[in-house]
Amino acid sequence: MRQLVETTPLSYREIARRTGLSAATVCRRARAGAWIRPEAAYPIEHYTPDGRRTLKRRELAARLMAQAERCIRALEADPYANANEVARALRLAKAAKALDEVDGRRHSRRIKRPSSTGHIGRRT
Repeated sequence: MRQLVETTPLSYREIARRTGLSAATVCRRARAGAWIRPEAAYPIEHYTPDGRRTLKRRELAARLMAQAERCIRALEADPYANANEVARALRLAKAAKALDEVDGRRHSRRIKRPSSTGHIGRRT
């Protein structure tokens, strides 16, 4: 069970289903053993407004990238592609990238970095 908790992005519920335990048991054992989850394993809180917005942005970015990839596949199949189709694929890809960057920037602003003296906050 520890290997599943520390090396996979599976949720505690999924780990519990695979091991035959309850999700609460998996969570308690992980906390008691100070097992470290991989970065991708932390869920986004869909029950908060910010979490819902983040999930919607990610879903929209994935849909835009899928549409851009379909355009690119169509362009690769047709060597005499229309310039408008190429521009459309690029716009879709840029829009998807911009949505992904919004999530990254919002998250990175919350991280406080220590100053050159090693203290966080104002210098005295």
